[in-house]
Amino acid sequence: MARYAYFFGGQVWLIKSPDTGGTFNPQSMADTVLQCSTKHGILIDHACDGLIVFDFKKYRPLASEEAQQDIERRSGSVSNMDFQASSSFILRRTEIMNAHSICLKAAIRERQKFGIPATWVSPHGVVHMSDANDSLQSVSFKSQWDSYQYSARYGSQYGASLPPQFDPRVGLRSLVVVEESLRDAVDRLESCVEKVNDGALKLCSLINLAVNSLEDHDYPRCLVTCWVVIEAFLNKKWQDYLRQCTSRDVSGGRTFINKDRFKKLTSNDYTASIITENLSLVGKLSFEEYSLVEEVRRTRNKWMHELADVPIDKASIALRAAAELFKSEFSVELPSGTSLRL
Repeated sequence: MARYAYFFGGQVWLIKSPDTGGTFNPQSMADTVLQCSTKHGILIDHACDGLIVFDFKKYRPLASEEAQQDIERRSGSVSNMDFQASSSFILRRTEIMNAHSICLKAAIRERQKFGIPATWVSPHGVVHMSDANDSLQSVSFKSQWDSYQYSARYGSQYGASLPPQFDPRVGLRSLVVVEESLRDAVDRLESCVEKVNDGALKLCSLINLAVNSLEDHDYPRCLVTCWVVIEAFLNKKWQDYLRQCTSRDVSGGRTFINKDRFKKLTSNDYTASIITENLSLVGKLSFEEYSLVEEVRRTRNKWMHELADVPIDKASIALRAAAELFKSEFSVELPSGTSLRL
């Protein structure tokens, strides 16, 4: 069966450096320095050079797809999935990888007090690898940069005239990520997988996109991505509150909020603005959360309807609001800010 991998940036080593005691050993960049598994069956291998490999064959929501892909690959047949199905197939995997990426960024920041740029994993940034037990070991790349990074594992890449540290694939790495940080990231990911039916994985992945957008100085993309996350939480909080109200006592044995009333209260008549006000009034949204959401909503509306510029501070507020709502709902802390550079 296939495995899927991504390079976590290019500024860190995982657990160890291949440059020890003054001797640089490029082959050790390929060493698997840590193997982890979530209780839901996602297997994760961490290589020294930052390549993080995922095996989903024991993860129940994706296991049947993996088995079918394996049958087709071994038989040499062409996949019968159309383009939309193939796209959904890989996006379900990159969603998990993006969630892991932002969890690892958060873990490094908390455990080692070091800021690492966000790594966004697109389908073109996935490294496809054969199963670890496959006799025909193979790896394929969609990205030329990933191929360039991977080739740093071979000694033939380095000339005798310059030390390896002059190679950007080696010299730009300024931190060794400790095992504690790697395990912390897997724990955060596991918490998101636990709440996958509540949208935790998807929303975590979107926050990674928002952080990446902010660091790329694409403030409108950061803003609208955060608003998707914020509105998802507003709707969830509102619907949860309405469901709590269905048990409210009313005379005559009637239901306080029946199916038709629930449908009315969750219709398009109840905009994000109205829902925000209601949640604040009934105490389901703190005043700080309410204030943040209102500021983000106004900024979003100005950009959507007037094409007004999105200042950096407004995009940062949107990220803060999205991350704080995520933490309050899922008890997983993600970056609510990031360091910027031009």
